[in-house]
Formats: sequence, structure tokens, C-alpha cells
Amino acid sequence: MTPAIRLFEEMYPGVEVDLQVTKDSECRQKIRTEVAAGKGPDMFLAAGEDFPDIYKTMSTGILEDLNPYIQKDNSFNMSEYNEGVMQGGVFRGSRYILPAAYQFPVLLTSTEILEEAGIDPDSLNTYQGFIDACTAYHTAKPNNKLFQDGMKNGYLKYLFEYTGIRMIDYESNSVSFNEERFKQFIDVCRLYYTSNPGQATGELACDPLSRRECLFGTMGDNDIMLFLTSYVYMKAYELTPLLSLVPDENDGATAQITYFTAIPTGAANKLNGWRLIKILLSDEIQYGIDDSKENQRQLFPVGNPVRNESMRKLISYHTATYGDFVTEEDIQMIADKTMSITNAVMFPTVIYNDVEENMVPYLSGNDSYDKCIGRLKNELELYASE
Repeated sequence: MTPAIRLFEEMYPGVEVDLQVTKDSECRQKIRTEVAAGKGPDMFLAAGEDFPDIYKTMSTGILEDLNPYIQKDNSFNMSEYNEGVMQGGVFRGSRYILPAAYQFPVLLTSTEILEEAGIDPDSLNTYQGFIDACTAYHTAKPNNKLFQDGMKNGYLKYLFEYTGIRMIDYESNSVSFNEERFKQFIDVCRLYYTSNPGQATGELACDPLSRRECLFGTMGDNDIMLFLTSYVYMKAYELTPLLSLVPDENDGATAQITYFTAIPTGAANKLNGWRLIKILLSDEIQYGIDDSKENQRQLFPVGNPVRNESMRKLISYHTATYGDFVTEEDIQMIADKTMSITNAVMFPTVIYNDVEENMVPYLSGNDSYDKCIGRLKNELELYASE
């Protein structure tokens, strides 16, 4: 945030920015009290996890619709940004937030690993094909892992987020989800469930893949620099790397918004709030790297740039030292993957907690699916009606 404020004050020397950094609980408290009362900041940058349910927050009307700002500002062009990710800020026809960083559901494997398990690489492009591939791998390699890490509850959290299944229709405030596809991914979790998942090793994705210990490597803490390193090392291990986006329930790809910006409806200086948002979404901040220096990271510690050109530049920067292994075609392919996002969400923590609490008894074999899904629906219906 500090570099963005520095740029703002250079562009608008007569305006002084008062930066207030709050902890997660403090952030939520400000939204619930000060902002709701027409007070609080002129804009804020927050992590998706700062809000138990951002969609319920949007429905209260305490956030400004940003569409009019975008439409009236000729210097801001939405076509420069990842369309699918930015769509995640739209709720009931209004754009209450603008994503500033995101995590995309990308997995790394190799054509050799797929071939050994009898999996067609093209099958990974659809939800059904992905589910079938996860099942086929377990049949072929029953002692192997699906992903390199995140094994708790049979990868429940990873698969819940990656497949993008929404449990609540916020338009009607009712429980609504594709029950067939929900059960399919739950059954994959049950296949890989173990009561002793162990600890994450912190290895690069390429290492367990090269040892044939899992089907997919994941981005882990979403550090794209390390993930790209794994892609390159796969070639050094004489494997043919393959990047795949996890298909969501609609055969698209759903990203997770990690940081977003918003303007409270009661803000005293909305124009300056909008100006600062534009700076946060500019290449100077989205890319945020001095090309003359090595081994730098982007300014957002968790997530990737929502600005398309910034993302391309970041990929090129992190692969520049691997010229013998990375071609222009590789760089373009990786960039194209990031642009293939069709939607983005911030999964409410409270909903995932309900899914975990109610479905783990089925994953562990301690209760039937019908009883577990029945309890989950009851809890979701109570939550949706609140």
C-alpha cells in the first residue's frame, strides 16, 4: 500500500493520505460499525479472508457501486484487466468491489505421469474429465497422493475452492447448488481421505512429481515465482510439464480473489478513494518490479496481478534466468492460462466450515452421505435466511 500512496501524493500533492493498517478483526469491526454508520475510510484494500461473507456485506448497501466511476473515467479501461477475475466484483448487477489480486486454480503435472496412469491430457479440460482423472489415478496408484500437499480431509479445502461450487444463491437468499457435481468431488475426497495426512513438506512441486508421488503439483502459498521454477525444473528432469486449470462445475475456471478494493457509500472523499484504487490497479503497483534488479517479488504478497500486461511481464521476469528451458511459446501459454479465468469468488469462510464439519463424517466412513448432506443443507438454509 505504501508505494501506491507515494504515487498518489506525487500525482495529487495537495492531498495527504492517512493510511490506517488494521488487523483482520479490526477491519471487520470498522466495516460493521463505522462504515455502516457513514463514517470510516474513503477506500480500503482488504483480503478476501477479512470478511466471513463478502456477499452478505455487499447486500447491505454500505459499499459504493463502482460502475459509474468506471464509465465516467476515460483513463480507466476495463479491457486491460482479467475479465473473469473482475467479474467477481459484480453482485446483483452492481460492481461493489474491484479485485486487486487473485489466485488461479492451476495444477502442474507431466504428460508422462498422465500416460502412466492412463489419463488423456485433454480430459482435464472438463469437470467430469477432471473428476474421472482423479479417480483413475487412485485406481492406478492407490498409495499415491492426488496433490503434493493439502491432504487434510482428502483435499477437501482445495477441491471445494478449485471446483468453484457455490452453495448459496445470494439473489434469492436460498440454498442452491449442483448436488450431483458436489457429490462427485466429495467422493474424490473420500477416495484420498486418510486419518493421518501428515505435514506439508514445503517442497517445490517438481520434486514429488519427479519422484512419481502424486498426480498434481499445486501452487501452495500461491508464489508464482516458485511455481514457474517447478515448471522449468520439470524440463530439467526430462519430463514434459503440463499446466492445467481445474475446471469448475460449469467447465470454466473459477479464481479466488485474494485482495480487493472498495469505497464505502458514506465516504467523505469518494473521488480521492477512486483515484487511489486506480493507482493500486496500475502497472506500477500491479507489476511493481524494477527490471534492473534480480530476485524481486510483486508487491502483493498473496495473489497475482489482475492487470493482464502486468501478469505477462511478471511471468517473463521470473522465467528470464531460465532461457535455455523456457521459450516464448511457454511464456505465452502460461499467460494464456491466467487469462482463461471465467469467474472469481471469495468463498465465505463460514460456508466452508459448514461443509467441512458436516461432510467429514462421510469422508471418514463414519456416517452416510444422505445424513451428512441433509445436515449440511439444514445449516445452510438457516444461514441463508439470516
